[in-house]
Amino acid sequence: MGRVSPSVEKNGPSTYPTSAPPPRRYTRSKDRVKRRVPALASSSAWQRCLLIICAMAFSTFLFGNLFIHRMIETSEMRQNGHASFGQVIGRDVGKELLLIKKKAAEELRAIEHGAVVLKDKAKDEFRVIGRHAKDALHKVGDAVKRTGGGNGAGIGIVESVEVASGKAATVKKTAKAKKEAKAAVIPSRKLGKKGASLPKNKGNPDASYDPIKGPFLDPTVVPRDTRRFFRSIRDEKYETIEHPGNPSESMEVPKFFSPDPKVHRWHPTDDLLTRKEADSMFGHKSPWGDPTVYVAIASYRDWQCRYTVESIFGRAKFPERIRVAVVDQIAKGDDKCSAPIKPCFEDQEQALCKYSDRIDVFQMDAKLAVGPVFARHLGHRMYRGEYFAMQVDAHVTFVQGWDQDIIGQWTAAGNEMAVLSTYLTDVQGSIDENGHSLRNTRPIMCNTDFEGGKNKYLRHKSQPEGFPGILGSPQLEPYWAAGFSFSRGHFVTVVPYDQHLPMIFQGEEISITVRGWTQGYDFYAFERSVVFHMYATGANAEKRHKVKLFWENGSIYGKTEQPAMKRLLGIIGLKPELKEDEYSIKDLDLYGLGTHRKPSQFYKLIGIDVQKKVTEQHLCNFVTSGQMHHMFTPKIRKDGMGIDYEGIDYHFVDRH
Repeated sequence: MGRVSPSVEKNGPSTYPTSAPPPRRYTRSKDRVKRRVPALASSSAWQRCLLIICAMAFSTFLFGNLFIHRMIETSEMRQNGHASFGQVIGRDVGKELLLIKKKAAEELRAIEHGAVVLKDKAKDEFRVIGRHAKDALHKVGDAVKRTGGGNGAGIGIVESVEVASGKAATVKKTAKAKKEAKAAVIPSRKLGKKGASLPKNKGNPDASYDPIKGPFLDPTVVPRDTRRFFRSIRDEKYETIEHPGNPSESMEVPKFFSPDPKVHRWHPTDDLLTRKEADSMFGHKSPWGDPTVYVAIASYRDWQCRYTVESIFGRAKFPERIRVAVVDQIAKGDDKCSAPIKPCFEDQEQALCKYSDRIDVFQMDAKLAVGPVFARHLGHRMYRGEYFAMQVDAHVTFVQGWDQDIIGQWTAAGNEMAVLSTYLTDVQGSIDENGHSLRNTRPIMCNTDFEGGKNKYLRHKSQPEGFPGILGSPQLEPYWAAGFSFSRGHFVTVVPYDQHLPMIFQGEEISITVRGWTQGYDFYAFERSVVFHMYATGANAEKRHKVKLFWENGSIYGKTEQPAMKRLLGIIGLKPELKEDEYSIKDLDLYGLGTHRKPSQFYKLIGIDVQKKVTEQHLCNFVTSGQMHHMFTPKIRKDGMGIDYEGIDYHFVDRH
């Protein structure tokens, strides 16, 4: 025996020597016969031939019989007017081919659909990647600014982001749009380039030319995505304050906005806000170069609040630049202003779904409510540096394109310190089904008088509504109204609502009027109404009467009203007989008067006698005719920082 192969040793020794291969057990031909026809393998040659002949005969008989049967069937079909045998075969084959073609077409369509789906998914992924890249680059730009890289470096990154976003979005512009985009200069990209000229856009009232700031909006910048670029109180820590109606109780509230991070409560460095401070500290604009708009709403158990929010965003020309802050004072079972009218999965286009990152809601228990002054004070705390600031009631309806219109009207005043404010017209009969105004008239503030008992105050009465006395510009008026106010953002920082006036309702408007006027602000009635109010009259009486009022807390905080009224009257000098030790002077550096203009001059200009507590009648004739406007607006300073009343010695006296 030879050596045992190592490869087979584990399975037992091999019976063959490893030096030679084992012999074949059978030949190839025999193997085939045995495997395929076992019977023939053991038979003789003549037997094999006989079996083959029999098999051939059987095959001939079988196929012949089938052929004859098919010929008979074809003959019968011919007699009955049917197709020939060849036609029958062709028809069957044709059917098979049609089925194959149909299946192939279906598969091809499926492949094409899959390709389209994959293409769309790829585009979506590309857009998402582009947005993430833009956000990352913006953050890098902000980081560069914070770490001392300077405006130039940060703006260079922002500019690169805008270019990259345009490429990533693959926006196709017409030749005309390209030409306009090339000629326009976007303010956000212009920063740091002194002396750059800016074109005038005559077709867009929102893009009115201003020699200092340039156009507000470049409409050729696309796309306008919904990327968040606003600051939010949700990202911040609150501070603790005393509840104005119960000092023993504390509240956590948002901090005031300060353009200087080193200063907790910011004030103008001089007695009057400067142009540099206004432009550099309160000029927040969107990534597309247009100004942002802050909207403050104070709501007390009002079901209509969320409809107001929907109106703000739904009818704005550019809702992306708007941020809304709501102080929602509610009780259990009330409709929340933060809750969409429908679930978001049913309608994602609702403002409270689509623009939820631009809506801040400060929710508080209705039992803590002490009137509109404190609620609006909280609203002023939620401002975060937006270019414009607006205040409205929780039950108003806007017209289409309101944001573009009101910004254009404000710009036409040519006064950085202009505040557009008025009592609003009733919504009934004022707006058509498409959201367009049906009114050619507008209200103007001019009618007020003293009322009250021991502590008399000025209360605004019904205001006249008519055709504008001034065309092409808002019209100067003496008073400010709480129901609607639109101004530059610095107004709510320089003249914030007084925290220490609980349970005040009448008196808040004259307080803001005098404090704002002494800080250098001027009040105007708009030329066209852009928003209307739902009053408890006519068809809306039943709806509005269902809404609760903060007076239901009178039994808890009612005793705080008289001390608060004394403070209000004492601060604005409406009750000069009051001594400082007779009312609270807490935080007068924040809630006191300005030093630029004297309150006594204001009262004299419009015919208010604070000693006798009387007003000159027929002031509205002086205001609505445009006489007041023509008399004082020529005194607007050359830098646009308000009317210069120095040297003006005017006293309105009723001549009727």
